Amino acid sequence: MKIRFDESFREYGYEDVLFGRQLEHEGVKILHIDNPLIHLGLEQNEVFLAKTEQAVHNAFQHRDRIDDSSTLLKHYKRLSKWRMRWFFRLHFHIWGRLMKQNLTGRNPGLKVFSFYKLCYICSLK
Repeated sequence: MKIRFDESFREYGYEDVLFGRQLEHEGVKILHIDNPLIHLGLEQNEVFLAKTEQAVHNAFQHRDRIDDSSTLLKHYKRLSKWRMRWFFRLHFHIWGRLMKQNLTGRNPGLKVFSFYKLCYICSLK
């Protein structure tokens, strides 16, 4: 197979998305299967959030290669086109700490998590 897992990704996150994109580009049909699993333990919220930030940063660094394979990058691209990243960067500056408290607390919100990732990627340079 001429497609290899990209070793240029030095940090956690989104290398699998690029791999899938390359497979698709080569015409490889991907079959998604239902594959249930059992968790033997979950990471602490702080660890999960740190990995998420690292993954978002990685997606940002490789955004030209991953492009529209990621919903987060689609939204980022759209906000860039509309020149609205500043608004989400401002939200991250003002509310980032509070969102992080929610996400590392007892009842984290999934919508807060999605909004946090969008604001976080808009804050990157």
